[in-house]
Amino acid sequence: MTGSLRWVLAMAWRDTRSSRRHLVLYAVSIVLGIAALVSIASFGENLKRAIDEQSKTLLGADLVLSSSDPFSDEAEELFAEMGGDRAREIGFSSMILFEDTGRSRLVSVRAIETGFPFYGDLETDPVDAGRRFRSGHQLVAEESLLMTNYNVEAQCTPTRSALMTGRHSVRTGCTTVLPGAGLVAWEETIADSLKKLGYNNAIYGKWHCGESEGRYATDKGFDYWYGINGTWDFSLWPEDKWFAKENLEPEYVMESVGPGKLEKIKVLDREAKRTIDIEFLEKAGQWMADSVAKDEPFFVYYNHSQVHFPTVARKEYQNSSNGGEVADCLQQIDGDFQTLLDKINELGIKDNTIVIFAGDNGRDTTFHAPNNQNAPGNWRGGYFSTYEGNNRTVCLIRWPGKVQSGTSDEIMHVVDWFPTLMNLIGHEEGIPTDRVLDGIDQSAFLTGEQTHSNRDYFHMFFDELHVGMKYKNFKILTHKVEDGAAPIQKLATPHIYNLTVNPDENTPYNYSGFHSWLVFKIFAPKTMELQTSLKKDSVPFMAPLDYNPYDKQGGS
Repeated sequence: MTGSLRWVLAMAWRDTRSSRRHLVLYAVSIVLGIAALVSIASFGENLKRAIDEQSKTLLGADLVLSSSDPFSDEAEELFAEMGGDRAREIGFSSMILFEDTGRSRLVSVRAIETGFPFYGDLETDPVDAGRRFRSGHQLVAEESLLMTNYNVEAQCTPTRSALMTGRHSVRTGCTTVLPGAGLVAWEETIADSLKKLGYNNAIYGKWHCGESEGRYATDKGFDYWYGINGTWDFSLWPEDKWFAKENLEPEYVMESVGPGKLEKIKVLDREAKRTIDIEFLEKAGQWMADSVAKDEPFFVYYNHSQVHFPTVARKEYQNSSNGGEVADCLQQIDGDFQTLLDKINELGIKDNTIVIFAGDNGRDTTFHAPNNQNAPGNWRGGYFSTYEGNNRTVCLIRWPGKVQSGTSDEIMHVVDWFPTLMNLIGHEEGIPTDRVLDGIDQSAFLTGEQTHSNRDYFHMFFDELHVGMKYKNFKILTHKVEDGAAPIQKLATPHIYNLTVNPDENTPYNYSGFHSWLVFKIFAPKTMELQTSLKKDSVPFMAPLDYNPYDKQGGS
């Protein structure tokens, strides 16, 4: 029996030779068909689930009911019976008049109760605008004066020294970002004047107005300093293999609690730069809180590390924008600035605290990659250049009930802050009178007592060179600099730009309106006045610490 069965099976296997492939194909088809049906069913379920989830996220809720008229009482009762969390939105369209421009615009106004959306998040630009709106905070620009014609020096050290002293960089010797620049002991800073009035003065971040004993921030009126001496690109040195081969000492984050008391806290590297602004925020917040607790006035000079290269945003801000690293870092500045404002609100001192937000130079078109340089706006150029893209920077000032709000295109210069702030706080006697101050008191303009700025021109410098002048809506240049990697070009004849019609500064001579009177009637006489003044009141670059321009024997 067993042998017969074996013979039958052998014959059957032989007879299937011609159809064996078809049988395998048929079996495989059945298996694939069943798998496809299972996949389709699974895909359908996943698709349905994804659509449900996406719909919830897009709607922000499981169910949205809308009506152009108020819901009836019956409908409200039905909603109440449904249970669960609910939120209500009221929206309408309206025309808004912008007083500063006199123009109106159609806007959509939406008021949403807290709690919505129940799924997903509100997407805003900046990313934390929704959080700030929900917490009742207003944008600082809405209650401040935005100055669109605020001007600075060509480089960061010249700008910072001008801010501190109210004097152009050619007077203080702080003419360049390169080593050798630094304030001498004779120079008086705004921190010096405020300290005499009992202010607690602290600086966070970059000082860059002197890198030796006698020239540090705590030698120039500040009680406390936590930050760096030089510039933020020093943070790239530790990862540079060529630097490592030289066995040189890196730069450090420094802390000082007074003259002669300086401590190296940690090596300044890329990661230190990435996170250091959190330390600045915590320390600045505590400094303000301690001053308020002691009922003492304070001056906080807060220097954010961004957006100086390398642009390394903190983790929570990485990829937070659609504009790359620089845009991420701008979002970080915005968020950190709001943290400072929140602290001021928390301490209950908003109405008697002057807040100034300003830049020291324009966008970086030299050291940032071409696709990571920020937007130029209306103006040409950037950091180091003689163009408006470097001269003009953002500036907001807020003092509720004291400083006017709105927008102004009146000229103001960084040197104006020293005399202006001393007048705003009612201590004009704190302004030095034994030296030339290039700054002009702008307090009446800022408070709205007068419509126009007290300034209609300022001189322009690059290093120790006088390179031009900005006068009202005109710019006169005797030298031109494209960016930080370009040569300083001496022009055969001065270039004259009407910035109103030529913000690109690419048409130096408008033949229908030559404007040469600017050179002969404005630029030449004012430049002669400047040069005469500098002969008796200027500190040379790399001057010794004890140099006094009124005592030519000083520093011998």
